[in-house]
Amino acid sequence: MKNKEIISGVVGGALFALPYLALSVPLGPSVFIGVAGAVATNLVMSPTKIKIKGYSMSIEDVLEEAEKENKELKRIIFNIEDVDLKNDLKNIVDVVSKINNAIKDNPSKAEKIDTFYEYYLPVTLKIIRKYDKIEDKKLSSKDSMEFKKSSKKMIKEASGAFEKLLDSLYQEEIVDTDAEMKVFKSMLESDGYNNNGINLEKEANNE
Repeated sequence: MKNKEIISGVVGGALFALPYLALSVPLGPSVFIGVAGAVATNLVMSPTKIKIKGYSMSIEDVLEEAEKENKELKRIIFNIEDVDLKNDLKNIVDVVSKINNAIKDNPSKAEKIDTFYEYYLPVTLKIIRKYDKIEDKKLSSKDSMEFKKSSKKMIKEASGAFEKLLDSLYQEEIVDTDAEMKVFKSMLESDGYNNNGINLEKEANNE
């Protein structure tokens, strides 16, 4: 936030100085231009907010929390003894990182997956914390064994679901690009080019 304020101040100062000192614009209008520029810069640099957990959070705050949760998941992996569960957790950690990077690149996508940040990721961490605790205590009661079994199944399902969620973030881009490629292909064919890049019309005229 401090950097945002500094940049806003610099922009505002520059927009004041240029008309006042270089263009001899009166003080009043120059001050107005400078203030307007600072306010506009501040608004542009203000973090995008989405509804998470019943209140507005900035994208930065959401991603910071998600990265903390993902880091803890990564730490717990080293404690897990079950190989299949380890692999599913490694995949989840990798996919969560990719989802966070996708949101960093395009924050507007965050609202489409607010449930992921609000519920799916925190609950995944909650389940694996409990699993880690039970496994560490070497509990062997019927209830503990059932919990471990259901937890492994749930984590595997979460791993697959998170992959689909990641795919959904790029679905629109994939569809748009696919449509563009079809148009491109159609134009090539209409201009007489075959699949080998040969202009059939030109070849015919050369014969």
